[in-house]
Formats: sequence, C-alpha cells, structure tokens
Amino acid sequence: MNGFLARLLTPAMEWLCDIVGQYGLAIIIATVLFRMLLLPFDIMQRKNALRMQALNPKIEEINKRFANDPQKRQQAVAQLQKKSGVNTMSGCLPLLIQLPFFAAFFNAMRTIGYNVTYSMYELVKAGDMAGFEALMERCRFLWVHNVFQPDAMFTINLKAIFGRGASAVVSMIPTAEEAAVAFNALGVTVADYADVMADVIATYNTRTNGLFIIAIIAGIASFLQQKMTPQSAATTGDPAQQSTMKGMMIFMTFFSVYLCATYNAAFGLYWMVTVAFGMIVQFVLRKVYTPERIAKQNGMTTENTFPDRKAKKAAAKEDK
Repeated sequence: MNGFLARLLTPAMEWLCDIVGQYGLAIIIATVLFRMLLLPFDIMQRKNALRMQALNPKIEEINKRFANDPQKRQQAVAQLQKKSGVNTMSGCLPLLIQLPFFAAFFNAMRTIGYNVTYSMYELVKAGDMAGFEALMERCRFLWVHNVFQPDAMFTINLKAIFGRGASAVVSMIPTAEEAAVAFNALGVTVADYADVMADVIATYNTRTNGLFIIAIIAGIASFLQQKMTPQSAATTGDPAQQSTMKGMMIFMTFFSVYLCATYNAAFGLYWMVTVAFGMIVQFVLRKVYTPERIAKQNGMTTENTFPDRKAKKAAAKEDK
C-alpha cells in the first residue's frame, strides 16, 4: 500500500510544482492538503486525549484510594474508562491509519529528490545549462538554494562533536557519494558523475546551501506542540513521570532540530508544516471541544472536569 500511494503522490507533487514553480512551495501546499485529508483521524486522536485528560481527577482519586493495591487500582481505572466511553486503544487507531500515508508522502519526496539529482546530471551532460539553471530555480526556496539538500551551513557530524571527525560544508549540488545513493535507488548506472559535474560543482558549491532556519523553527514548534499536548493522570500526579516527560520533551525538541538539520530541506519543510498544523488543530480543538462537552461525553460533572482551569479562572477574578 505504501509503495502504491508513493507512486500516486510522486507525479501529483511534480504536477503541483509545475503549477507553483518551486518544489519548496509545492511541498508546503501538498503537506497542508495532506493534513487536511487526514484531519478527521487527527481530530479523533486529539479528542480522545482530551477526554482522557478530563478523567485525571477521578483517576488520581483512584490512585490514592488503592495506593497499596495495584490490581484493584487497574480494575477501577478500567471500569472508569469503560463507564466514560474512553478507550485507550481508540487513540492509537487513528495514528496507525495515518502511518502508511506518512510513509508514502516521505517516499514520494525522496523519489523526487533522486529524480532531481539525475535530471541535473543529464542536463549538464547534454550541455543544456539553461535547463539546469531553470531546474536549480525550481529547487530554490527563500534562503535555501536546493531543497533536496539540508538547510544548513555545515554537516552536523556527531563524530566531529566528540572530536573524532570533521564537519563539511553543505553544498548546493550533491556530491558524487550523495548522487550514487540516488542513482542506486533509481536503478541507473552512472560512472562519470564527478567528471560531468566538476565545473558545476566548482561554481555552485562556493556557497552553502542553508542557514539552519528550518531546523530552529521546527525545534521551537515541536517544543510548543508538546507543551500543548494533554497529559494523563500518570504524568500529572507523579513527580517521577513528570520528570520523564520533561526529559522526553527536551529530547524530542533537539531530535527535531537534528533531524531537520541533517536531512534535506524538503523533509524539514514537511516536518515544520506538519507540527505547525498540529498546533493549530490542537488550539482550535481546545476552544471548540469545551470542558462542558467533554464532561457530558464522559458522564462527569462540570466541576470535576479540568479543575486547574477553573482554579485559574477563579484566581483571575480575585485579582481583578
């Protein structure tokens, strides 16, 4: 299924690029359309998380009541969730449905990047420099010279960080080693890439490809998204769990930065837009899917739903 979807998405994204004129802009538009297509599953997953969060006060009561009896505690929590119509597995199902589409979208972007590398080689070998320059213009996006190379000034080499290697400048044109990966994936044999592209590489690779901007934005967006994500009673009431969640938040933030700084800018744009889109959905959902509606669905009273939120409102009124 993944391969079939990727084969459909690849020409569709190429067609979109023909319309807008740039791969970067086409990827942003395609990502938004892609997220809109999967929006019902995304909302289903996020609503389930909010409903789980609404049960936190009662789950905390159960945890205190059966602090010394884990078996009864699990049974009581399961009965509460069943009574409220909340199923922990129902939050995983929408995510599992989305995974093949995510993989297909990723594979489509990768295939397009491989095709672009091969097209560069063919145009230069044919002496069509006007066509090559037009292709480079399609690959440009704002400060990024080639979206199929990382938005970075130099490679982030973990070995170099620990003093066991050297970092290299991120170039606009793929090196022979990078091109070999693309050619192998496409199933074509090219033995003279370095010779054919020598003059072009010498001309274009005098400038670095990016400025780490996509990676920084993605990291900030990832951090903010995690701050907005509802937490269960296990994390809100347990200091050890809270510490673990903070550690995961920091890790995911730096992981997002590292991923977008080391992989090509096309994926970085996709990742950045995906995270930003999720933040917008989460924000709107919190405004529309009110505690009152959640309490009604969970069979709870409004007073027991999101008590921290009510306490903040009461404190704000007292301050006034």
